Amino acid sequence: MLRNNPSGFTLIEVLIASALLVAMAIGAGQLMTIGVVAGRANLYICAGHGPWGISTGPGSARLVSDLMLGRQPAIPSELAPDRFGQLPH
Repeated sequence: MLRNNPSGFTLIEVLIASALLVAMAIGAGQLMTIGVVAGRANLYICAGHGPWGISTGPGSARLVSDLMLGRQPAIPSELAPDRFGQLPH
């Protein structure tokens, strides 16, 4: 519905049928976190992809699965979980 207001601008009234809000986790410095959590047996992390998860997720999953299988994938140290410090014991 169109209507005029005193400012001279035309306002449009719109009924919003639905809305969607999605929170995307983004790692510190906008970097994902991939690797083994130091001091925790068999605890791996692959998170913080944000809106790039659809394109970087499969590659990240491959890196983490290689870690789980005992392989040594080349994960940049900038993505390592221990860049945030060690977890308390």
